Amino acid sequence: MMENQLYLKTIKRLKRAGVNVKRQREVVEFLVDEIERYRRKIANLETRIEYPVLYKCNGKRCDVCKKDVCELTSDIRYAKNFVMDGNLFVETPLSDQKTRS
Repeated sequence: MMENQLYLKTIKRLKRAGVNVKRQREVVEFLVDEIERYRRKIANLETRIEYPVLYKCNGKRCDVCKKDVCELTSDIRYAKNFVMDGNLFVETPLSDQKTRS
């Protein structure tokens, strides 16, 4: 709906400015292309946003953990269901964690 209104406003302004019909179409096509180009740019930027990853805390990091106040951590080293396997962190079922640590 908003795009249609923008289109009509643009055409009205171009008519008031004395722009002929052929030139009006060229201008509108250019604007539509620019809008699409900016939409693609925005979409690309949105996919690059890095969101924090939170893990279920194993309760071994700090004094807060020992008080059962803290439940999450952003540090994978203290994640409840991840273990070190060589140089990699591997997700494991919680029941398997004790055997791999």
